[in-house]
Amino acid sequence: MSGLERLKAFAKSPHHAWLALATVGVGIATAEPLYAIIGTAVYALGWVFGPDSSLFKKWLQKKQTIHTEAQATQEKHDFAQQRMKLYRSLSHPLQVNYDTLSGLAAEIERDLRENPNAAQALAVDTQLHQLDALMWTYLRLLHTEETIRNHLNRERHEDLPTRIREMPEEIAELEQEITGLETDGHKPGLLETKRRLLDSQRERLAMLEKRAVKLEESEANLELAESEQRRVVGLIKLLAGELKTASQDAGSFSRHIDSSANQLGQTNEWLAQLDELELDDGIEAFPQDAARRVGFSIPSGNRNPPPIPTDRSQPRRSKERE
Repeated sequence: MSGLERLKAFAKSPHHAWLALATVGVGIATAEPLYAIIGTAVYALGWVFGPDSSLFKKWLQKKQTIHTEAQATQEKHDFAQQRMKLYRSLSHPLQVNYDTLSGLAAEIERDLRENPNAAQALAVDTQLHQLDALMWTYLRLLHTEETIRNHLNRERHEDLPTRIREMPEEIAELEQEITGLETDGHKPGLLETKRRLLDSQRERLAMLEKRAVKLEESEANLELAESEQRRVVGLIKLLAGELKTASQDAGSFSRHIDSSANQLGQTNEWLAQLDELELDDGIEAFPQDAARRVGFSIPSGNRNPPPIPTDRSQPRRSKERE
């Protein structure tokens, strides 16, 4: 903190209030000009030495610590709310996928906490923070899959390839009709309208072709999101297996989880690019402070209910129960 900032903090502190009261306030209260002058002089000296006193510095440091902790708590709360929002945006099957992997991650956390050998050999909090980061990446991949799949369903509903195949014929017929009107020359108003229609159809075809290209890109992104999900699942399963043998090779688990964090660096960059292009742009980066864990579990009360069974499936399930 700079000297000017410390002076501003001193002006707002209780130390300044007591200084003013004990000097200027007492001097004025005596109704003696000399005491008022002395009080003012002492008050001025208080401004010189007060901001640098150990008492004020301790108070200021405590206040800054409380502010920092409150800010960190708020950031953790905001992140938890954001994670909950992403989770609740998932369909029930994808929520089940997250819950399943979260259960395996919880086993890893429990083993780290309870295994004394691993706890002595590994920086547990750091390792768990990296595990949180893996689960956050997995949740974002699930959210990416859900978002892209919904987008593809909307686009496929319009059957873009069919429209792109049909429109050139429509444009060609319109061009022939315009040529006939130009040769005839008796319907200038209709000719102008047909020309505008032709321009509109050409622009529409161009937009459909661009959407078709975007559709292919979205399909590729969906495949990549699903592949990266399988990759994260494989990494966490590997970590769970490595932890079982951590007593023999204490550094094995640490090396694998550090390697997994490095491997997912490009994945997170790709997700950030998708957020800028077509997905939610309000997703913040994963907190980097390993000393303040954000966890990965989702309270059970926030899960989406399973889909309602169709009429076709209900009789079969009833028969199975019988």
